[in-house]
Amino acid sequence: MTPRAELLLAFLAAGPNRLDPIRIMKGMFIFGQEAPAEWLEGIQMYEFQPYNWGPFCQDIYRDLDELRGRGLVETTEDPGASWKYYNATAAGCALSDDLARYYRTPLLAFLKQIREYTLRHSFEDLLRAVYKKYPKYAVNTVFRY
Repeated sequence: MTPRAELLLAFLAAGPNRLDPIRIMKGMFIFGQEAPAEWLEGIQMYEFQPYNWGPFCQDIYRDLDELRGRGLVETTEDPGASWKYYNATAAGCALSDDLARYYRTPLLAFLKQIREYTLRHSFEDLLRAVYKKYPKYAVNTVFRY
């Protein structure tokens, strides 16, 4: 597993709430943009492109699929929804706890703060906040803000 997939797992395991793809995508984007560079030294982070709903990286879906295949992440769907929700399994939480030995405590605390930030905001408010701070990622959006 790559270090960025480990951080993705830590993001999912940092709380009990399941996350939709927008919150995962925007959370990992914010983390990569705002975490101090020295915390991420040697980690190839996700590379985002402007897309329909702002910053997007297909590699996140690949890593989610890999984590799911390893039994570390599970998905659920709500009736009528066109997206899946993701959360860490018990095995994923246990592995994430083990990985905490390799990452700086502030890095993991910051990752958890960003996760909580994405959950505190509505879908629309989260997109508005990201677009306001990072306008170049809003150029292809279908969201009218």
